[in-house]
Amino acid sequence: MLVAVVSPLAAAENKKMFDIPAGEAIDTLKRAAHQAGLEIMYPAGTVFGVRTHHVQGEFTPRDALDRMVVNTTLK
Repeated sequence: MLVAVVSPLAAAENKKMFDIPAGEAIDTLKRAAHQAGLEIMYPAGTVFGVRTHHVQGEFTPRDALDRMVVNTTLK
């Protein structure tokens, strides 16, 4: 499953502070988008039941998402 980050390229490369607890992807992806100041698009049915990992620290939005979904069915 692909998760798409919708943003200008420059915004996606800026590091931001993230503090997203582990949890259901349907909730944590929304938190990640809010903290990154970006939109994240995904089919709700695909992320249902997927648990993401805790992410805390300063990362680019892409790095934060990659850390959240490592070893899950999401990419």
